[in-house]
Parts: sequence; C-alpha cells; structure tokens
Amino acid sequence: MSEGAGDRAADLAAPSDDGSGALLWALHRISSLAVAAPEMGALLRESLAVLCDAGPWCAGHALIVLDKRLAGSGVFHGGSPALREACARVEFAPGKGLAGSAVQGRSTAWSGDLGEDPRGAALAAAGIRSEVVCPIAVGGEMAAALELFSTASEPPEARVLAMAGQAAALIGGVLERARAQRSPQLGDDMFRSLIEALPVGVVLADPQGKALYVNPAFVQIAGYGLKEMLDGSWREVVEPEHRERGAAAWRQVIETAQAQRQEYRTTRGGITRTVESLLGPMRGPGGELRGFVAVVEDLTAQIDAREALRESEDRFRAIFENAGVGLVLAVGDGDIVRANRAYARFLGYNHPDEVAGRNVREVLHPEDRARAQQMRNELRSGRTTRYEIERRYLRRDGTYVWGRSTVTKVADSPLIIAVVQDIDARKRAEDAVRALSGRFLRLQDEERRRIARSLHESAAQTVAALAMNLARMERMSLPPHAAETLADSLELVTQCSREIRTLSHLLHPPLLEEAGLPSSLRWYVEGFAQRSNVEVELHIADDLGRLPMELEITLFRIVQESLTNVHRHSESRSASIRLRRSGPEIVLEVEDQGIGIPGDVLERVRTQSSATVGVGIAGMRERLSQLGGTLEIAAASPGTLVRARIRSER
Repeated sequence: MSEGAGDRAADLAAPSDDGSGALLWALHRISSLAVAAPEMGALLRESLAVLCDAGPWCAGHALIVLDKRLAGSGVFHGGSPALREACARVEFAPGKGLAGSAVQGRSTAWSGDLGEDPRGAALAAAGIRSEVVCPIAVGGEMAAALELFSTASEPPEARVLAMAGQAAALIGGVLERARAQRSPQLGDDMFRSLIEALPVGVVLADPQGKALYVNPAFVQIAGYGLKEMLDGSWREVVEPEHRERGAAAWRQVIETAQAQRQEYRTTRGGITRTVESLLGPMRGPGGELRGFVAVVEDLTAQIDAREALRESEDRFRAIFENAGVGLVLAVGDGDIVRANRAYARFLGYNHPDEVAGRNVREVLHPEDRARAQQMRNELRSGRTTRYEIERRYLRRDGTYVWGRSTVTKVADSPLIIAVVQDIDARKRAEDAVRALSGRFLRLQDEERRRIARSLHESAAQTVAALAMNLARMERMSLPPHAAETLADSLELVTQCSREIRTLSHLLHPPLLEEAGLPSSLRWYVEGFAQRSNVEVELHIADDLGRLPMELEITLFRIVQESLTNVHRHSESRSASIRLRRSGPEIVLEVEDQGIGIPGDVLERVRTQSSATVGVGIAGMRERLSQLGGTLEIAAASPGTLVRARIRSER
C-alpha cells in the first residue's frame, strides 16, 4: 500500500453510506482497538459493538474456549436482557451446534436453523432468525468465537461474511502479535494485511476520486490494476458498452458522495468476467469526506450458475407442462402449488391455474380423504419418502374418476410431487368383470340348485322305483344264480340312491334353507370325514345365529373348497374349522396340520392373481369380494390357515 493510502486508511473513523465501506471502516476500527485494548474481554466487547453497528446484525456475543468446550464469556452487545442472560449460561461441546462446528472447522459459518440451539426461547423472543459464527485463533489454537445475530432469515452477502471472518482473524492476529509489541503502526500493518487477504477487490481513492490503492484480489477480478486506472488503459479491458457507464457512475459518486452499484464485463487474455462494483464515500469523525472506496466482486460463476439453473428450470417446466400424465407440486399440508395440463384435464378443468391454490382434500372423494391425510402425515414425519395409492378424484362436473397416485417427498424441501394416472377406464372394466363374475357365481349356484332338484325329483325317484321293483322280485321263486344276481343289483341300486342323494346335497344342501349354516356344516363335515378319513373338528360360536342366505352359501362353499384342498394336497390327517363373530364381522378359519404351501407359491397367492395357483382359491376370493369380504392364506405351524372375513349386519 502506498504511503498516502495508509494515511487515509488510518484516518477512517466512521462508517460510510455503503455497506462494504462501513465494514471496511469496521475492520480498520477493530485494528486500532486491538492495539489499544488492555485485555481480551474489552477488545471482544468493542469489536462486537463495531461489527453490529456496521453490519446487518442486531446483537453479538463472544464465546471463549475452555478445556476444548465453548462457553459464554459474559461479553454481549445488544438490547435483549433475556438473550444476554441465556448467552452467559450457554455451553457447546466440541463440534456441537453452529458454534462448535465453526470452531472445529476453523471457518466462518452461517445458519438460519436455530431450532436446536439451547437458547432457542430467548432467541425467538428477541426475534433472532439467523446467526453467523466467526472463530478466533491465537497462536494457531482456537481461543474464542464471535456470534453475530440477525433478525433476517436469509444469509448475508458473501463479501459481508468474508469481512466478518477477517475481523475475527484480525482480532486473533493482533492479540498474538500485541503480546510482544504495541504500537499504532501495528494497527495499520494489520489493516493492510487484512485488505490484501480479502477475497473481494478493494479500491481506495482520494477525495478527488484519484485511485491510491488496489488490493491483489481486485487485479485478479477486474483484470487491471492501479497503473491502468491512473493512465486510463483500463478502458481496453472493460467492454465498450460498459466503459462510459462505469466512468459516469464513478463521477456521480465523486460529485454526490452517494453510494452506487453497477455491473460491467471485462475481457483479458480471452477470459470474460462479469464484475459487480459497490462504490461509496469514506468519511471522517466529523462527517468530512476522506475519500472513496470500491468493493468489487466477481459474479461470473454466480451468473453462469443462474443461467444453468434457468436452463434447467426451462427444461423441467417443458417436461412438467407437456407430460402425458398428471403432475402436481404441493406443500406438506396438501395445498397445490402447481399442476400441469394433463392433471387439469383429468379433473375436467381448462387450465392448470384453475387447480393451483386448491387443497388436495377438495378434489378427493370424502371416503378417501382420511387415508390421504394419513399418508401425507407419514411423508411429513419422515417415516416414508414415497407411497402409491388408488383413489377417487372429484371432477369439475361433480362426477368422480379413479386415479393412481405415486407421491414422493422432494428432498430438503417442504414440497411433495405426485404423478397421477387416469385409471378410471380400468376400474370400470374391473367393476364390470366383478359384476359379471358375481352374476356367473349366482348362475352357478342356481344351476347347482336346479341340478340338485332334478337329481332329487327325477333320477332319485327312478332309482327308488327300480329298487321297489327289485324288492318285489325278491319274493319270487328264482333260481339260485338269479337270486344272487338280484341281491347284488339291490345293493348297487341302494348305493346309487345314496350317492345321488349325497351329490344332490353337495350341489345345494337343503339344510341351508331349512336349518341354516351350522346344521349344513355339521352334516357336510360328518360326511367328509367318512369319505376322506380326515378327522375334522368343528367349532361354531353359540351367538352366530342365522345369516343372509347369500352369505351362508358363500361360507359353505369356502368350507367345501378348503376341505377339498386339505384332502387333495395337504396330506394332513386332521383339520379344524372355527366360525365366530368378531364385532361386525363373521370370521371363518380352516386350518390343517399338513405339509403346507411352498413359500414362493404362498407369496404369489398374496401378491398376484390367485388363479396362478388354482381356480379354487380364486373362486373363494371372488365370492368374498362380491360381498365385501376378504380372504387370507397364511402358513401355520405346521400346515396352512385359510381365514375369511365378511361383514354381516345380523
């Protein structure tokens, strides 16, 4: 730094109208205080006051390192007694909290999330929404840290953070060097070192606007230095359309002593940079003009990042708007932020804007809202990050359509995104198939009843007549061979009559209509045990009572199919049937002690179509589905458990 620049820097005694100039003044003021301060506490106290006056902070606090822990030092600047008291008691373990992390990492840190800070209540009462922590090193060891509190939730500019960090570094360096030497020159030397270490460019000028000093960062950012500024060759580096605008801005600052902000581009060595310059006056203790300062920052990387982000957003917008499926962005409580055209068409609207602003609850069927809210709560709590659900949506015309939603929480964001597919046609087809299947089952039962009646009224009667004729022949005098043949024929007729009666009852047990399900099951289980040699235990609750006929037929058929499977596949010599009420439900369980169903087959039964393992299971499941019931098939120990659940109002 030139001698004139050093003199003018030393004369700075009050903040300027421009934020960067004010912080430069603060740094110089701290360098002077560091030389004169009698001890560390006084230096920290004065430094906090200077930084809060010059920067965007409303309060400050100094922490000191004690046995590797950070503790409140009692040094506080600000107007909140409650926060002052909370800071005096606070303590952070190594690496814990923003302060512990900043000290451990030896770098300035900012945070807008103070929820886990032990002083949370006092911070909230004081309106504090963010904090900057600047660690202080003395002799290579962490000795203290400055906490700077703000009522703003967004971070300060990068240059402001850099200057706050430099202030902490200045305090540490001066404390270390002041142990051996105290002189006014020490403050100037530290201030000069500080400016040269700043990551932003700095220009100091006299009251007439003549440049006196530029730091190394300015040369690197702008592409020219003090010589080019003095001889006017800086114009060769600055792009033509920005030259006059830059010169005019500098003249206006000199003429009006008012701060100015401008952007311009420079090109040197084939490299083009976009630069932002903050120009402002520097004043003395009495408000007199002492000179001017320019703080320059390279915005090239930021602009490139913004451009890349804009291009990315444009691509996302195009994909979002033109997707063939419905896409919805919403916040955690279900308020729709944005929807695409496909989603609007799905709900019968002409434009996505007609959907935005609504809550998801408004476009769901009332019966589906509770489930949707439960799933959103799962997302918000972090217990899940994604779910899929089929539900009914309310269209603009008041009708409902089925949609399949895949809902995902956006990482590090309160947003959720839902992909909604129109499955209304599929659902209607499924309903049609289900109705057709139900009709088929009813027709099947009616056909069985007709066949059973036909067997009883025709074949059974014919066989009975044949038996009577053969019985009359027994009274005739027949040769021994003919009498033996007649006896065999009578036995065959009797067996045929018994089998016709059994088949007729299996096709449609008359006891179902006459005596109800319990009597029919007892009759069937007794006959099954005789025919199959499988011992069956039947337990029917006393409070079961009569059930609707359609429900009794369904439960009887499930017992039939389950015991048939036990006989054919399980190799079990015993089985048990349990029929009971459970609240509003009728629960039927059929369990055997056989070899069980292989695990892969059982998994297919649970997750895929039951028809893949036989039409019997598919039939049971379809019968229950027609009446709103469910079928569960699980492994027992040993064997297999079939459980049917179905609601009954009586």
